[in-house]
Amino acid sequence: MTLSKLRLIALLSLVLLAACAPRAVPAPEPTFYRGVQSEIYAAAVQAISTAPGIDNSTGWAITQSDSAGGFVAAQTSVRRCGFLGLGCGNETESVSVVVSGENGRTQVVIQRSQGAQDLAQRIRQELDSKFNRA
Repeated sequence: MTLSKLRLIALLSLVLLAACAPRAVPAPEPTFYRGVQSEIYAAAVQAISTAPGIDNSTGWAITQSDSAGGFVAAQTSVRRCGFLGLGCGNETESVSVVVSGENGRTQVVIQRSQGAQDLAQRIRQELDSKFNRA
């Protein structure tokens, strides 16, 4: 093999590795609400439980829930295929919500994978509709 062919193979390998890397989402900013932690937590769980799934997914399932600690996490498995339907595989999308607060001021942090954007938005909308932001 010539040196130019080796460089081309190395470049294509790097491009392939970058395409397969996990999709990062920036760290979320906390949102503050006026309300009791347990009620805000319950509203977040309700928003997840009633959310429609992503296309070609198993639907959202709560994988961890701790009402006393104010933590809930959900996942779904999504079947995705590459160009022309080649290279199909399952990817896991996830969302986690941390609710903490006292004295009627509650902080909510929603962390999500890139494919869970709609669910994170649904949780925010549900909380915004039921509680005032602090």
